[in-house]
Amino acid sequence: MTWQKKDEFSPIADLIKTLMEDFGVKFYICASCVKHYGLDKVELLPNTEVKPGFFWERCFLSAWD
Repeated sequence: MTWQKKDEFSPIADLIKTLMEDFGVKFYICASCVKHYGLDKVELLPNTEVKPGFFWERCFLSAWD
């Protein structure tokens, strides 16, 4: 899905807001990345969840079913 206004940068904040509010999209962050990228010190988006590595393994493997 892309969203671009003519001759402008994509309004990514508006796109993320629409995805969360209108479509109920959730954003997941790998738990291993939280401290490495300093995400433990920032406010995350409302629909964001930190998930462990085995969650990602299940997601990727379920794509092959």
